[in-house]
Amino acid sequence: MSEADASHGWPDHLDTIRQHYLAGDFEAVLRTASALLRDEQVLTDLAALAHREQESTFFLNIQDFLMDLTRSETDVAWVQDPYVELLLWCAQSAQALKRFEEAQGYLDRLLRAVPQAPFWHLKARYLQEQDDLLESLEALRQALKQDPQYLPAYEDLITLANRLRLPDLAFALIQQASEIQMTPHLLEELFLLTSETDFVSLRSLFLELCVQQLNPNHVVYLSQLLLRLYEAEDSYHSTYLGFHLLSYGVRDEAVRNAYVLSALRQQQWAQVLQLLLRWPEFERDALFYYHVGQAFFYWQMPRFAREAFAEGLKHTQAESLWRDPLVEARAQCGEEQMVSEDFLKSMIKRMGVDPVFKHRFMAEPEQVLRHYQVSWTTPWQRLWQMLQSTVI
Repeated sequence: MSEADASHGWPDHLDTIRQHYLAGDFEAVLRTASALLRDEQVLTDLAALAHREQESTFFLNIQDFLMDLTRSETDVAWVQDPYVELLLWCAQSAQALKRFEEAQGYLDRLLRAVPQAPFWHLKARYLQEQDDLLESLEALRQALKQDPQYLPAYEDLITLANRLRLPDLAFALIQQASEIQMTPHLLEELFLLTSETDFVSLRSLFLELCVQQLNPNHVVYLSQLLLRLYEAEDSYHSTYLGFHLLSYGVRDEAVRNAYVLSALRQQQWAQVLQLLLRWPEFERDALFYYHVGQAFFYWQMPRFAREAFAEGLKHTQAESLWRDPLVEARAQCGEEQMVSEDFLKSMIKRMGVDPVFKHRFMAEPEQVLRHYQVSWTTPWQRLWQMLQSTVI
């Protein structure tokens, strides 16, 4: 196509270029577009059109376009300044043909005319395809310089920081970006950082940011993260995340089990009981009572442990699995009966983690003690009176 041909009916040529692009005929795109870009009259007309309506100069949904750099079926149905549109098609087509230097040339020409954040972002994507990660970082920095609220640049920066094994930088960027909006991509990168074994020293910081994102949309992802931490035998962080999930109201059995086993290893007896004793009655199974019994047993509360193990037996046919825990709990009960103060301490600890049990004791102290074969004596009366005016 000659330049004379190009200068006549150039809007039709734009439609032709669009069809070539959608068909994946990138050579035809570059052949037709290069002729238009060499024609001074066409450039003058394009510039006039671009400035005719202020709102038409830039911009619209370029996000889908940027997310896919090479496929011909990329969505190009957005409204755009024709000059911008033409240069983008050229850059995309050259990139698809692996003519990277030519693609960068078109994109640099576009950036000189319209130095907007999405185009710096696109330049960064091109550089990533060539594994030029440092230059890509600089292009993303330029994108944020143009628009500090431009989240796609944050997302790519964090991905690059992960690839370059720079967890401190990734964390700082996620913090900044989350103040704008925590997108699914940012959350995915945060979870990836948290589960990385190489970044364990920063895991507490990552998890703190994770639990700040706890909402119905993120529960599934945070639950999966908990299970990964548990499988990695990170009891400390599994306990932390599990506690927040269960406190939020998650009732998934796998989450509960991962949390309880991790917390028991951390000797968090009170915390385990505080959560489990609030568990809905209709969701309590044999394993639930086994865990409750374990927490009571390890916290030196054998009568409550024996009671929980006995209740668990009612929910299972595998009696042999419960034999040893029950024997040990009964043995401790015998020792506790010899020292009445021990059960008094157990009762105080139980009321500290179980508001329902405390309320029952306050309402019917003698009946509660009778259930545990304990007499209503002076020490218990004093405890009851003290509880009238004291919050445990």
